Formats: sequence, structure tokens, C-alpha cells
Amino acid sequence: MKINNKITANITAFSILITIQAVLLFIPDEAVTRFIAFRPLFYLLALLIFMVLSGFDSRVVPNSLKSTLIAGCGLVLYGAAILTEGIIFGFGINAAASGFYVILNNLWLYGTIALVTEVLRFRIIKSVTLENRGETACALVFIYSFLQLDTLRDFFGEINYNDFTEYFFTAIFPVILLNAVLCYMAYEGSLWSLFIIRGVYSLFPVLSPFLPNMHKTVWAFLNCGILLVTLIFYHILMSDRSKLALRRNRIRAKLQSKSKSFYAVIGIVSVLIAAFVLRVFTYFPVVVLTGSMTGTLDRSSVVFVEKIEPEDVASVIIEGDIILFKQNKVEIMHRVIDIQYKTDGEPFYITKGDSNRAADPFPVEQNQVLGVTKAYIPYLGFPIVVIQSMFS
Repeated sequence: MKINNKITANITAFSILITIQAVLLFIPDEAVTRFIAFRPLFYLLALLIFMVLSGFDSRVVPNSLKSTLIAGCGLVLYGAAILTEGIIFGFGINAAASGFYVILNNLWLYGTIALVTEVLRFRIIKSVTLENRGETACALVFIYSFLQLDTLRDFFGEINYNDFTEYFFTAIFPVILLNAVLCYMAYEGSLWSLFIIRGVYSLFPVLSPFLPNMHKTVWAFLNCGILLVTLIFYHILMSDRSKLALRRNRIRAKLQSKSKSFYAVIGIVSVLIAAFVLRVFTYFPVVVLTGSMTGTLDRSSVVFVEKIEPEDVASVIIEGDIILFKQNKVEIMHRVIDIQYKTDGEPFYITKGDSNRAADPFPVEQNQVLGVTKAYIPYLGFPIVVIQSMFS
């Protein structure tokens, strides 16, 4: 295939897809449903034009079966995690897939788009030289993330930064990570491996009639964690040492280029996780180290807390909320059982651990409140509890 044909095919296909997404984000509300119903046809048209311009690619993927099997193991890991979370939190009916015809409709609306975009991703990355695959993959990560963020429409015009922080971690970041992993897998992987991973993470939430009863923050955390584990195993298992002896120079260049992309993904994710743990963002994790909330937040649970500024505490906290506050340099997570007011009208809070017999002997001032709990994952913080017990 000639270079000019490659460039023309790529630009034409993605111009169509980007235009489709831009239209979706800005058309009137009354036209959204009808437009989404016809959107898969535009994607199929873009794929058809790409195939005509680029031609047929008959090259064999050497590690096709191996990459497909690794992706299949990732599918098994994901299924085991979903089953485990369902046992812990219970399963609930998925409103997005409430009936056979709804599932078929979702398969058309989202399955068709997933199929088309993965074929395009695979063909484009395979068509460029090894030296240019890294830059191509990075570009595709951002283009594909934009194409999959339909919910950006809800944030245009009235952005609340606290809401956007939650939206970033529950919607934007998982999509970026998924596309980074898929682009990385497309280096040496098969098209079927892309179908498996994309199907698991993009289609399962809209096709499965039942899902674990988890907060969206926990769901995003679970998905990102399993996806990273799959990526790490994929990177390790796809490194074929025997090829280094046969084609040292070419394979070395390929592995170096692939490793740069791999470590770039891991580096970015590590920085974001570190910032998350260090409470840079609106949401941050806290490990429950005591048993005062047993039955609600058991010891070793990881709780996701929404940070609250002192001036916003009165308008956010209500009776029954579980809050994180600081008392004598110690952080405590207890439930608000009563809200009382000073003579000047400033509120203060009476708190109590759910498993404690009596309320806390000290009132909590507004400036002591650090945040309010939003979701939790049981047992995830067990290693921290063990370490804390060793040094207590």
C-alpha cells in the first residue's frame, strides 16, 4: 500500500468519526436519541471508505494466537473479579440492559462502533513502521478517548470542578487507560485480542442484565486495576526472547519502541495514583484501621472520601453522613448522628461509631471536617492494617 493511500485513508476515516462525535456533543437534546440510533451507520461508512482507500492487508500476525490467549486470560480475570464483587456487594438489575430487545439495541449502538473502531485501530497501527508506531499509538489514544466520551455533553456549559474531578476518575481516566492498553496490545497482538478486551470493558456494562451493586468510583477503580494487571502480564508474556537471537537489531528496535510506550503508560498511571493517594484531587482513599465502624465500614476497608472545604461543610453535611474529621491530630471516620448550632448559628456535629455504644465525647467543628465518605472496597487495605499492627 502506498504512503499516500495510507495517509488519505487514515485522515478520511478519522475526519468522519471526529465530526460525528462533535455533532453528537452539540446537537439539540431532542435530536440526540435519533442521531445515536443512526451513528453506527456512519461508523460503518467510515470503515468502508478506509478499506477502499487502504486496500486489503494479507500480512500474517506472528503472535496472533498467543496474544488472543493472553486477552482471554484477562477476560477470565475480569469475570472472577465481577463475581467476587457481586458476592460482596450483591447483584442488581442493570437498567441499561433491562430486556432482550434493549440488549439487542445496545449491541447495535455500541457493539457496532466497538467493532469498527478496533478494526481501524488494528489496521492503522499495523500499517505504520516500527519507528512510527509509538507516535501513532499516542495519537490514537487521544482520538479514541474523545470518540468514546459521549457524556462530555453533560459537562459543557456548566462545569463544576468537584463534579468534574469525580467524572475524570470514573469516566475519562478509565477510557484513556483502556485505549492506551489497546493501542499497546495492537503492536504485536491480534485483532481478536482487541475485540476481547474492548468487549469486556466497553460492552459488558451495557449488555449484562446484572451488575454488582457498586458505587461508580469503586467500579472504575476495579476496572482500572484489572486492566493494569492484564497489561503487565501481556507485556511480560509477549516478550519473546528467542527472536532476539534471530533478528537482534530489528527486534531490539521493536522492543525498545514497545517498552517506551509501556513504561510511558505505567509512568502516567503511577503519577496519577500517587496524586490520588496523596490527596491532590477532590476524591482520596482512606484505609479503615479500627473497628469503630464495624458492620458498615469494616477494618481494612478502603474508603473513598470526597474532600470538603471548611466553608462548604454546612451546606454539604447532613445527619446520617459518615465523615472524616481530625481530632487532636488523629483522623477519625464516624457517622453524624446530630447537628447542633452555636449561638451565632454556626453548626457543629455530634458523631458516633456505628459499633460504639456511646456518641463521641467531643463535638466536631466545621474546620475539623476533612470530607464525607462516598464508597468503599472491603479488605483492600489489609496489607496496610498488617503493617500498622506491626509498628503500633
